[in-house]
Amino acid sequence: RRPMAIETATRTREIRREDWSHFFDEFSRRHDGWLVTSELLDPKLGDQVEVENQAFRGIVAEVRRDPRVIEIFTENREKESTTNVIEEPTRVWIDESVDDTDAAMEIEAKDGTKTLLRLRSAPRSG
Repeated sequence: RRPMAIETATRTREIRREDWSHFFDEFSRRHDGWLVTSELLDPKLGDQVEVENQAFRGIVAEVRRDPRVIEIFTENREKESTTNVIEEPTRVWIDESVDDTDAAMEIEAKDGTKTLLRLRSAPRSG
């Protein structure tokens, strides 16, 4: 079992490369607007928080490009967008809570870095 940041009952699985595009489309629809924190885990430079508690807007695998990239889209409270680009991704793991209130994704890149996304359902307004 892979270590992830979710403390409730979870399902962990690796997403096959040929399924990335379809999986990310579905994942983006289901988690649009959730709060996301993105952390870069770099064996040389250490851990760095890239985005914290921003609205998740989507994730896309650009598999036709060479080298391949994965792009993660977020938005802050002022509606300013951020795009995080992961170059030459090699593996993707997903860990989702059984009650569908949390999710974590780990994306490994060829250079040895890992991007860890932690998502949680956003509180309902109104």
